[in-house]
Amino acid sequence: MARTILRKPAVTERTGLSTAQVWRLEKAGEFPVRVRISAGTVGWYSDEIDAWVEARVRGFGRRPPGTPRQALEYG
Repeated sequence: MARTILRKPAVTERTGLSTAQVWRLEKAGEFPVRVRISAGTVGWYSDEIDAWVEARVRGFGRRPPGTPRQALEYG
């Protein structure tokens, strides 16, 4: 099965991140690595982007930022 490659506009739309945020996270090793399509064109594998988004949605097992501990413990 062939893998689908997403261009930057599709990646920013799927992730909700800006171009600069994608670049920073990728540079820090916290985002899927881009693939070179041609000399001046890059993209990302859609399955890797989807997995990254899914991991973010799941929260890596941590509570959402800004959520008071009491709200989680007492409901």
